[in-house]
Amino acid sequence: EEVQRAMMELEEMGESGGILEEVQRVRNEHAKKELTMEDRIVLARVKNSIEALKMVYCRITPENILMVVKASVDFGCDVHEMLSPEVIAKITECTRTRTEL
Repeated sequence: EEVQRAMMELEEMGESGGILEEVQRVRNEHAKKELTMEDRIVLARVKNSIEALKMVYCRITPENILMVVKASVDFGCDVHEMLSPEVIAKITECTRTRTEL
């Protein structure tokens, strides 16, 4: 979120040369922040959702990632269970049954 905001501010100012410095500043800020256990679990779910989508050759989009994360929670899967073949089939089913508009 902070990186996006910083990039938009740089674009508005018409600056492109200072992007690396701004990215480094944001990285330094993030390095100082502590991740809670809940944050780590959410990040692991997102990562495993991306891996599951890759394994079933599904497009990796924010919508598909969110659907798989939600499905994993709805099915009561622990993070470490998300990448077993039977669970992958279950939690990614929502991306295959969705109708495109």
